Amino acid sequence: MVWKMVFKIYAENTEKMLELARYKLKDMKNVKYFLTKFFEEQKDWIKDEQKLGKGLGYEVVLVDESGNDLPLKNLYEILHSKEDILSIFSMTTDAIGELLAEEAS
Repeated sequence: MVWKMVFKIYAENTEKMLELARYKLKDMKNVKYFLTKFFEEQKDWIKDEQKLGKGLGYEVVLVDESGNDLPLKNLYEILHSKEDILSIFSMTTDAIGELLAEEAS
């Protein structure tokens, strides 16, 4: 299985999506480490984008070996069979902030 990280940048009524990274999903610790490191390194850029009035969001998407996004039914089954995967994919903005604060301390 593979996971990819997609950033969505919203400016007024338009939306631009940028696939940022695609990695093999072997260990959820690697996913958590990558997300923590990425948000820490990009926090100034994110603040600048928000000052310009651009909304910013992100998605972590699981894809199969062919590169196709996993159907929601399959994704639901996978997430509920692996608690560690469920914990990272259900993170809220507050949880991401807490994760960053924890890493910074």
